[in-house]
Amino acid sequence: MIANFERIKSFLEFQDKNDFYAVQIFQRRKDTGNEKMKMNVKRLKVFYIHSLQEFDELQNRIIDICKANNARAYIRLHRLNKINVSLSAISEISKRISENLNERKEGNLYRIQKVYDDVIGRLGGTPLFRTLIDIDKEHIENYHKDTGLVEDMKISIKNHLLQDRKLNENEFEITENLTNSGVHILISVGFDKRILNDFQDYFVQKGMPKVQIQKDINTLLYYPGK
Repeated sequence: MIANFERIKSFLEFQDKNDFYAVQIFQRRKDTGNEKMKMNVKRLKVFYIHSLQEFDELQNRIIDICKANNARAYIRLHRLNKINVSLSAISEISKRISENLNERKEGNLYRIQKVYDDVIGRLGGTPLFRTLIDIDKEHIENYHKDTGLVEDMKISIKNHLLQDRKLNENEFEITENLTNSGVHILISVGFDKRILNDFQDYFVQKGMPKVQIQKDINTLLYYPGK
């Protein structure tokens, strides 16, 4: 079992009444062993989190759904806004209706009821708000230093934020989030593309593996395990 609720909680910020985060529960064919599933991944449920209180109150419900379906819960750490998502949803609805009328694509009209959930999965949140470094178990196990790969990366990031970005320690947070295939390092501030590329090169120069660095953060919240 992997439960990251407490690790994630400190990364949630609500600055506007329309702000929210999306928790999506996915069932994967390889987790269930059900070869009759039509898709490799099926989205079972989406929760919209509007406050820390809601996050706490929904925890048991998220766990129950995951356990009952051997599913995984992920959270997008980009803060979303109801108005922006609604405008994108309206545009997507118009597109699907047009496709259905012009190309007779069956299923597009049925999918309209799920547009809001679809949009949040690809709509960008607040720019430069969060950063994620995805580290595989293989890289962690094969790392040559006793200090550990995750700790060395966290130290490198912290030094950059303190020395190059001139931030105080209370202005950012770095934590590690367990996943089924390794670790996500979550950083509470964002980086532009140039800095991300510099980090890639820096890690390699220091004998660390080349890892995925992402600005669109979707990280594991809960997985019951097998």
